[in-house]
Amino acid sequence: MAPPNSSELGQEAASTFITQLPAPVRVLVVFLLLGFKATFFALRDTIIAKVCAWFLSKLGLYGCYIPAWIVFVVCHLYLFLFGQSSWRKAAVILRRLISRDDADDDLITQFYINASDLVSYVFMSLVFRNISVVWGFCVRTLLAVYPALQLIGLTGILWFCLIDNPRETFNAGAATAWNFARPKILTCLRKLWQFFTAAVRFCLGFYLKCMASLVAYRERRTASIVTELKKYKYSALENGEIRLLRLSKWTLLSPVSCELVHVRLDKAPEFETISYTWGARRTLKALILNGRCLDVSERVYEIVHDRASSLVTRFIWIDSICINQGDDNEKSSQVQLMRNIYSSSYHTIVWLGHAPDANDAIGFLAHLRRRMDFDDPGKRASLSLMELNIESPAWPALTNLIKHDYWARCWIIQEIAVSKRVIVSYGGEIITWDYFSSIMQALFHHDPNTVWHISKIYWRSFIPPPMDAGLQITTLGSVREGIQRNQSMKLFDLLIASINSIATDPRDNVFAVQGISAAADYDDIMPDYNSAIERPFLKTAEYLLRQEYPSRILHLAGIGFYRNCELQTSWVPDWSSRRLAGMYWRHPTASPYRSSGTINEQPDMLLGPDGLTLTVNGIRVDHIHEVGPRFFGVSENGVPKTSLFPGSFLNYAETRDMALGRARSQPYPTGILLAEAFWRTLIGDRTPTGTRPAEATFFAYYQAMERLVATLSEYGADMNPQNPNVSPEAREILDSSVSRYALDGGKFANVSGPHTRERRFAITRRGYMGMVPPYSEVGDVVFIIPGTQVPFLLRCQGGMDDAANASCGDKWQLVGESYFHGMMDGEMIHEGRAEQQLEIY
Repeated sequence: MAPPNSSELGQEAASTFITQLPAPVRVLVVFLLLGFKATFFALRDTIIAKVCAWFLSKLGLYGCYIPAWIVFVVCHLYLFLFGQSSWRKAAVILRRLISRDDADDDLITQFYINASDLVSYVFMSLVFRNISVVWGFCVRTLLAVYPALQLIGLTGILWFCLIDNPRETFNAGAATAWNFARPKILTCLRKLWQFFTAAVRFCLGFYLKCMASLVAYRERRTASIVTELKKYKYSALENGEIRLLRLSKWTLLSPVSCELVHVRLDKAPEFETISYTWGARRTLKALILNGRCLDVSERVYEIVHDRASSLVTRFIWIDSICINQGDDNEKSSQVQLMRNIYSSSYHTIVWLGHAPDANDAIGFLAHLRRRMDFDDPGKRASLSLMELNIESPAWPALTNLIKHDYWARCWIIQEIAVSKRVIVSYGGEIITWDYFSSIMQALFHHDPNTVWHISKIYWRSFIPPPMDAGLQITTLGSVREGIQRNQSMKLFDLLIASINSIATDPRDNVFAVQGISAAADYDDIMPDYNSAIERPFLKTAEYLLRQEYPSRILHLAGIGFYRNCELQTSWVPDWSSRRLAGMYWRHPTASPYRSSGTINEQPDMLLGPDGLTLTVNGIRVDHIHEVGPRFFGVSENGVPKTSLFPGSFLNYAETRDMALGRARSQPYPTGILLAEAFWRTLIGDRTPTGTRPAEATFFAYYQAMERLVATLSEYGADMNPQNPNVSPEAREILDSSVSRYALDGGKFANVSGPHTRERRFAITRRGYMGMVPPYSEVGDVVFIIPGTQVPFLLRCQGGMDDAANASCGDKWQLVGESYFHGMMDGEMIHEGRAEQQLEIY
């Protein structure tokens, strides 16, 4: 590599110097440099045009006299059009902005730079072109004000000569005059500002009313036209073909004209793909398509009109229109092409619709980016979110953006991951995915202190922090980064990434990620909408049983968690139901649990002849004797319940009473105190970094948690700090106590949250404390399956009584994974209990 020359070193030094300046000074320096550059080129072009004008006007062409000013204008215009690139760049960027065809993070900055360069060039060209007029004007102005300047100077000299202490007298007089004039000046400026804002408000209101009237007129005209049109009928696609929606240029007075065209994907024109959520189809609107009408949802109708442009003809691919939703065979074949469709488009629009606070949310993202100083990686790394302490009334608006139902849609994982470029459109604002994802990564990474700090910010306004939704977005960003690097993604990892995603068709939770995984060519789980609902889940489980660490599927299966009613096989994970609980399985290098005594042995797991039964060996060690409340439980329809607080303190108080009260005998079965067993159970005896066992520091956090809960209980039975029955004096004292214990108590709640959420506390017949699935029941049996990391609960198909009496036989249903303190490191294996063969249905 050649060493840098002196000019390159100078440019680098200048760039480094400018970037170290404060932001306002940096902007001023940049604009001054642009002005000097524009002045130089304007002077150069003016001189060239003057010389050409003088020469050609004297020369004459074919006996015709050409005035010098015409030659000057033509020459200067030629130099401007072909010599200056700023006007072309500004025009291209402006067209991209107006047509909403791009959303580069630096797009507006580039536009301002080129527009400033253009304006400076034009202004200085006019000055140099009329330099004599400008010079004459300056001279006449100076001559006009010169007598006034003489009078002021003479008066000042006499004043200084005749008055004692002229400086103090002048300062006193100036202060008096300023004190007299300042209120009047401020009042005048305030009135001018009020008039200006009122005028702007009036103009904007008038513009919006005009636009609303024009849109209403267009809607009425469209409605009158479609009543006379026949329904659109889809024609069959050839192999390798797709449909593209062609949006013609539109005017405010005419309906958007659409045309559905068939093209081969490898020969398709430049098109954009739309990623959106379908929403409710209760209200349908008619779209004019190929001279006929097609009923679409209100959201799709809005997207089509939003993406139509008055400047360009645009091709888009939107699944609800471009795929015949009434043909399952076509849906299956087109879904298999979706990866190629989205990766072939020049960009994907993430369309989030319009919301009243959309502009506040996008503006707050820009504020967060500035506060986090993303332009300085060193400073960003040394300054945490807790040190920034960003509080703003715009947090609720950002919450609405993060909790938008779009982010829970399963198909967006593939759509965003494979797209070359992704643009987020929200409330008329457009930003790039990289811009949005970088902020989400900073907000919602897995640092417990950062999570707790965000929770405190939201807690002050009693708004539940959108932690799950934020983590879903960051996971989506990580998947996209892997796909863009051509990294092979395992099917299990992608299914975990989409475990909280939803779809109208349960099978889509598998189909949506299968196409971008290493199992993309596995025929048994190819998209097939003619198959039974359970088939893709069963075939996916069979595929995962043949992959590395097959026991992982047991950690995500079981009737102890909410499941789709159409899935009857308990050992098959239900990827279509949202699951708040993380799994207890860890990679062998990440300090996993060792309930079977080893982490290197793989369990013997065999499919039965019918493909519906899983046969394993297990050691029966105990059964559930008592169950407690659910932590962050789920309702019967699978919708997560959340609390206003970072932890479910009411559940915690009930669980503590169950574990430590009711005349429990000391010590715990392992020989430790009950209180220690209790707090270690709540955090899984694991630190946030995965270290086991947890350090004694967490006992101090647990004690702070105890005091915090005791203080919250004084607000009332529901532990609500907003209880109106609490007197102001008592509230002040209680609020002070809550603030004192909240930091350390919150740390314990945050560490225990991932371990306890969507689970319930349980105690076995032998006295072991543990966390079990939320729908576990008294009598569920605790088994150790050799080769697995944690104990599993199984339920006898004959009923709880049979299970408790050990007369169940070998037919069981999987309830789910569990944690029991004192069983997690092979202690039960050393008791020498015999294995038995289990058939799990």
